[in-house]
Amino acid sequence: MTTDVFTFYDIDSADHTSWSPATLRTYYTLVHLSLPYVRRPVCMADVASVSASLGAPQRPEGARLRYTLPTLVLPKSGEVVNDSVDIAKRLQALGHGDDAFWDWKRHDDAFVPALSSLTFDDHYVNILPYVPELLDDRGRQYFYDTRNAWFPKTLQAYRDDQSANDPVADVVRVVEPFASLYDGSAPFLNGTSLSYTDICVAAFLGWVAFARGRQTMDAALKAAHGGSLEPLWKWVGDNLALPHAADK
Repeated sequence: MTTDVFTFYDIDSADHTSWSPATLRTYYTLVHLSLPYVRRPVCMADVASVSASLGAPQRPEGARLRYTLPTLVLPKSGEVVNDSVDIAKRLQALGHGDDAFWDWKRHDDAFVPALSSLTFDDHYVNILPYVPELLDDRGRQYFYDTRNAWFPKTLQAYRDDQSANDPVADVVRVVEPFASLYDGSAPFLNGTSLSYTDICVAAFLGWVAFARGRQTMDAALKAAHGGSLEPLWKWVGDNLALPHAADK
């Protein structure tokens, strides 16, 4: 069945907000480009079955998860596009957004190295163990079952290890590689207008805020690199992190 709007398959949470760094990229892009969409939240435990039913492509053999979200079904054609970067490039090919927004060189030269600099032991250990408590019951159990099988210790054990840590300092370590990209004089990397690279950074920050809490995130952004990410964080909160038009 085809529709006149984009259908955005997103990972659900207990309060039904968007939270994944991958799906937030698509969500923010749809909002920024004023593209009409309907959001279909999917319990994390059901991502594989829903994706297979849509005919979404699988990830390569050997990947820990063969299906991931976001998935976007295009209006009228019913084309199914999976993966946030593939979705972005398909939207660009369809003529949505200008060249200044789709600045792939900046994305590849700035965002990708910053993201690649993060390691599990030094960075993700400060985020992943805090995600499951914010998911719905089935999603929470699925997250525990899959992630506990991936790492040497359980997620709860990692949280226990951090019980005496300063949470703000832990989050500063996570966001610092991205904060170093900005000088704080303007919300955007190019100084004048939002780019897809800014959206990728903001989506990562949104994930960290979901896991560690808005108050901790606000304090960490103030401390990281002289508060250089605060203008972007505020701009996104005012302009992109808006209630979804509808969930179905």
